[in-house]
Amino acid sequence: MKKKIIIISLIAALVLACVSSILYSRSLYNKLEVATSNEKAFAAQLDKTKGENYVFQLRIDQLELFNDSISDKLKKVQKENNIKDSKIKEFQYIATEYGKKDTVVLTDTIFKEQDFELDTVVGDHWMNTKLNLKYPNFICVKPNVKSEKEVVIYTKKETVDPPKKFFLCRWFQKRHTVIKVIVNEENPYIENEESIFIQNVKN
Repeated sequence: MKKKIIIISLIAALVLACVSSILYSRSLYNKLEVATSNEKAFAAQLDKTKGENYVFQLRIDQLELFNDSISDKLKKVQKENNIKDSKIKEFQYIATEYGKKDTVVLTDTIFKEQDFELDTVVGDHWMNTKLNLKYPNFICVKPNVKSEKEVVIYTKKETVDPPKKFFLCRWFQKRHTVIKVIVNEENPYIENEESIFIQNVKN
């Protein structure tokens, strides 16, 4: 009887050790997958020629370790909207710049002095125009517009039906989890007119 108990105990211990080893190996494999994905994301960030990006896979506490200006901006939007770390699904940061150069060379002389040349910039960091005038008939205008967007995607519990006015009634209303998006545009001259976000739901 004692031998059977010992054998069963050894088998149970062996099975437990195998299961633990498999789970540990799977955990290491998942961490390796995430690390490889993040490595590619960093490489893609350095390579400005590509038109696609990889998604960084980080925990909120890891994002805070970055301690760079972009991470600070994302966390600032989260803090301003009182969103808990556990509710965050995704952060996004999008920076774009527009510039177009237009040159006009007239047939007539419009500037009298032969050494005349004006090269100046009018505007500010977000929107400016570079103006270049040169003897005898050269005019060049180059407008420039910058945009920086912080996007925070998070979950929130809301009532299925419109919330009741009386707070006690709201307590007993049926709720569901929705995904909400905040788009914060840094450029004060740009207004977000419309944004549509679609999630692929797998049945």
